[in-house]
Amino acid sequence: MISRSHTLHPNTLPPSQPIANQDQNQNLIQDQIQIQIQIQRATALSTYCTQLVLKIQHTVRLMY
Repeated sequence: MISRSHTLHPNTLPPSQPIANQDQNQNLIQDQIQIQIQIQRATALSTYCTQLVLKIQHTVRLMY
């Protein structure tokens, strides 16, 4: 009879596994960089819109 601990050998992972993990990590890093860029763009757009609204309000006040 083979014990359970004997069947679960520590080297059961295929050798390609670490490479797959590296690729996954690289993809996650790329995704995080893209998200950071999108956040920066959204923040810049938000700031621009806020300044535009303030300019419009100022112009409207001058008109009346």
